Formats: sequence, structure tokens, C-alpha cells
Amino acid sequence: ANSAAAEERQEIHRAITVFPPVLYQQGAMDRASFGTTMLPQGVPDMHILAPAPPLSRVIVYAVGSTQFGGWEYMTTVSQASTTGNHGGTQLRVVVQEVGYGGGGTAWMNSAVLPSSANYFTDPFCQTGSYYTACSAGQTVVGFYHYYNLDGYQSGLFKYQNYSLNAGPTLSMQINIL
Repeated sequence: ANSAAAEERQEIHRAITVFPPVLYQQGAMDRASFGTTMLPQGVPDMHILAPAPPLSRVIVYAVGSTQFGGWEYMTTVSQASTTGNHGGTQLRVVVQEVGYGGGGTAWMNSAVLPSSANYFTDPFCQTGSYYTACSAGQTVVGFYHYYNLDGYQSGLFKYQNYSLNAGPTLSMQINIL
């Protein structure tokens, strides 16, 4: 199990190192805008504990693109479409999952995306009534899944995941303008 976890961390690190450098600069589409805390090799600075709570929410948290000029954060939980026009050389979606999912599936314009399209998964914790970056000793309550949709200019993004423990299968979709 430790070998599999180390291999997964290495795979995430490999995906991050091949990602276009514009997102590593302090700019509109930098992951730092989410307040993530990372160790030097891209390993989250916290431990995932079990038993895991079932999924209770799956939403699109943000859509980012070069045409829009950064991240457009969704303003309602069930927002049906973006308000800004997206596209350009980079198109990204961040899905927020509250609870523990067992392996989500994403689609763009009815085509299943390869698992490699989920180029980064970032855990988050709860501080009071807010979701925040995790500090040492906090319990992970959910995950942000970052999807690379480069090559698409617009369309319907769908995501579905099932609870790791007993619980529902949740899905959502958003029309990216």
C-alpha cells in the first residue's frame, strides 16, 4: 500500500512538472490562488484518515481559461453555466468534492476524459464553517480535482463519482461558454 501511495504521489508530481509554466507564475490561473500548501515535491502536507465520510456534495468550483484571463469562480452551488466566455490555449475546470469519492469520471461534450485529464488533486479541510487548506493535525474533508480541457473552447462538462464508503453517487454538469 505504501508503494502504491508513493507511486501515486510521483505520478502527480510528474503531471505537475510537465504542466505549462504559466500556471506556476504568480498570476490569475496560479493554483496558489486556492491557498494550497505543498511540500517541495508536490506532496500535500497532511495525512488522509479513515473511516471516510460519504460524498455529500460535488460541484464545479471554478473554470479557468486563457481567454477569460484566469479563474471564474462559480457563485451558486448548482450553477448551470459560466457567465464569462472561455477558451484559448488553456481551459481548466476545478471540481470540489465534499466527502470521499471512489474515483470520478469526467466528460467533455459527451466524450469520457482520460484519467490523466485530472492532472492534480488537492485535499482541503474545514475550519469553522469554511473549507480551507489543511494544517497539520486537521482531517481532510474533501478534494479539489483539477481537469485539463486544453483543446476545447466551450461545451458541456460533466462529472460523476460514487462514495468510497456507503453513500450516494453524485453528479453535476456545467455549460462552459
